[in-house]
Amino acid sequence: MTRGPGMTEPVQMLQVSRMLAPVTSLGPGRRVGLWVQGCTLACEGCASADTWNPQGGRGIRLPDLVERLASAYRSDSSLFGLTLTGGEPVQQAGAVAEVVRGLREQVDREVDVLLFTGYPLGVARRLGRDLLTEVDALVAGRYDARAGYGGPLVGSANQRLVLQTDLARRRWGGAEPGPHLQVMLDRTDLVLAGIPRPGDLERFREVLAGRGVEMERASWQA
Repeated sequence: MTRGPGMTEPVQMLQVSRMLAPVTSLGPGRRVGLWVQGCTLACEGCASADTWNPQGGRGIRLPDLVERLASAYRSDSSLFGLTLTGGEPVQQAGAVAEVVRGLREQVDREVDVLLFTGYPLGVARRLGRDLLTEVDALVAGRYDARAGYGGPLVGSANQRLVLQTDLARRRWGGAEPGPHLQVMLDRTDLVLAGIPRPGDLERFREVLAGRGVEMERASWQA
């Protein structure tokens, strides 16, 4: 992009759905979870269909987002991980990579970064090369309910968990899996963070209904 006389540097943004902490169901230990907004893969049965629309969520300037993330780590010394999900982070790979680099410059401890992407590993590395060099671990591949449940962090058996760095292997080796689902409050929304097992989402709806709570909408219904 070129700039004429009097024009200012274009503002670089990341479209974000939500940011929550502490997250204990999307990677080992206590983490910050960053859900980006926008995904064209639209996997059938996705639990986060509300993050598909690229016009949803809100655009946040990268320096502002880095500061918000860094502030979370400064205020809670027990946070040691960052989980990137969505949405599809690889579809905003350049901006997400800048956020990770900026965060590491501002945080005084090692933060392991876990990426969830619906792209196969080879495609993710090609499309999101800058981002893939910044992450320590990733879960790659489309969610496919027909493939069966894949276990902790792996929603369907066709997906693949890849540990890319010594930091990931050191922290994740032999680590006990955390809860597969975590209920959190994001302003006025009740958020389920984690990898649901088959039937979990409807069971959750039924439990709430049994307690007199009716949901206006569900994120897993686009």
